[in-house]
Amino acid sequence: MQSVFSSDQLVASVFKRYAQKKLTPEFIRNETGFLCDALGIPHVGDPGRKVRAFEAKRAVQKDAEKATYYWYDPNECLDSEFKRLENLYSHPSFDSNVYRVVKFLDALKDKMVKDPLFADKIMAQLKMNV
Repeated sequence: MQSVFSSDQLVASVFKRYAQKKLTPEFIRNETGFLCDALGIPHVGDPGRKVRAFEAKRAVQKDAEKATYYWYDPNECLDSEFKRLENLYSHPSFDSNVYRVVKFLDALKDKMVKDPLFADKIMAQLKMNV
């Protein structure tokens, strides 16, 4: 199944939502996945390729000191095509409840990786409240 949204739109939306914030490629990849889930569409392949293309067109900037960060500054963006791309977080198909659940589950997964007993602690807490 092909998405009705381009990978340009998806990646640009992430930058627009987090304007002025330094984003890592991993964050952009994860956030693009969360956005796809909230829109009910398949995940895009490699958002990193789009980020590099946007940087080459001067739509986003790469941190000179720590080359692993990118950011979007609407005042510095030189690409009018990028500026015209819709922010899909405000699209009618965007389901904010799905987005919040997916982000929450991802945070839980991260906590369980850092603390293998985290799930046991949560289950014990739930049993105490029943």
